Amino acid sequence: VFRDERIETAGKTPPHTALAMLREWLLDVDAGGVISTDRSESVFPGASAFRSWASGLMGVVVERAPLLAVLWTRAEEVEVVRWAGDPYRTAKAAGGDGALTPRASFDAWTETVRGRSRPWSGSQTEAALRLRQDLLALRRSRRTGELNSQLRATLDDKDDLLRQKDFLLREVNHRVQNSLALAAGFLTIQMRAIEDPAARAPLEEASRRLTAVGLVHRRLYRGDQLETVSLDRYLVELAEELVESLGQEWARMVRVDAAPATVSTDKAVTIGLVVTELVINAVKYAYGGRPGRVDIGLVEQGGRVRLSVTDQGGGKQGPRVGFGSKMMEAMVRQLAGTLTYHDNSPGVRAELDAP
Repeated sequence: VFRDERIETAGKTPPHTALAMLREWLLDVDAGGVISTDRSESVFPGASAFRSWASGLMGVVVERAPLLAVLWTRAEEVEVVRWAGDPYRTAKAAGGDGALTPRASFDAWTETVRGRSRPWSGSQTEAALRLRQDLLALRRSRRTGELNSQLRATLDDKDDLLRQKDFLLREVNHRVQNSLALAAGFLTIQMRAIEDPAARAPLEEASRRLTAVGLVHRRLYRGDQLETVSLDRYLVELAEELVESLGQEWARMVRVDAAPATVSTDKAVTIGLVVTELVINAVKYAYGGRPGRVDIGLVEQGGRVRLSVTDQGGGKQGPRVGFGSKMMEAMVRQLAGTLTYHDNSPGVRAELDAP
C-alpha cells in the first residue's frame, strides 16, 4: 500500500527500493482502472531482479494527491513444458537434405518457462476495481466530514466575532449618544442664559443639528441593525424631535410622507443633517419663525432616494450663503447627490436626489 512516501507491506514482497520503483511505474501507467500482468518483465524493465517475488503485478491508484495506491504481487511459477519435437529447430538442421524423418521430428523436447506467475482472474481484477471505488468514496466522505467540521468551527468563530462586534458597536453608540446628550445639555443651559433672541438663534440651530445626529445613534442603540437605518421611520422621528425644539404650535404644521427605504448609518446621519437645515431654512426664511406648513417627502426609485422639503411661505428662492447652506453643500457632495430648489407657488420646494 502506497500512502504518500510511506510503503506498507504484507506477505512476501520485493525489497523496499524495488517497491519504490514499482510505485513510480504504477503512477506512470495508471489510466484510472486496474493494471494487471502475469509477466512483470514484459511491462517493467528490471523486473527480472525480483521475479521470484513479483512476476505477477496488479495495481490500482485510488488518488494521486494525497497519494493512495494498492499493488498486489504474485510469485514466479516455474513451468516445465514438454514438446513433441524442438519448436526452435529449423528444417535444415533436422537432416542433411532438409527432409524431416518421423523419428527425428517427434523427439521429446522440454523447456523451462520462467518470469511468469499464475494469471489474474476476471473476478480478481473486478474486486480490485471495486476496492478502488470504495476507497475513493471513503476518502471523499472523510474529506467532506472534515470540511464540514472546519466550516462549523469557522461559523462558530464568526458568530462569536459578530456578537463581539455588535456589543462593541452598541457600546460605542451608547457612549456617542451620551456625549451628544451632554453637548445638547450644555447648549440648552447656554441658551437659557441668553435673553437676546438673535444671539440665541445660532445655539438653537446647533441644538437641532445635534438632535439629527443623536437621533440616528438612539435608533442604532435600540435596534437590531447596526449598519443600516430605516430612513422613513428616522424622518418621522426627526420631525417629532424638530417639532419639540420649535414648539408645540408646530405639531400640526410639520408633516412627513415617506415611502419605506433603508440606507447606511453614515448616509442617514448626513441626510438627517440636510433635512434639518432645510427645515430650519423654511422656519427662518419662509415663515419668519412663525408656525407654517412644512412637508417632508421621501420616495425610492431605481436605487436612488428623492427627498423633498416644501414650504408654502414667502422664502427666498435658491441656495443661500450662510453657514448652514455651506454645510449642506458639503453634505450633498458627501452623498454624491444633487440639491435643487423649485418654485412651489407659493413657497419653495427643495429636492435632494442621491444614490
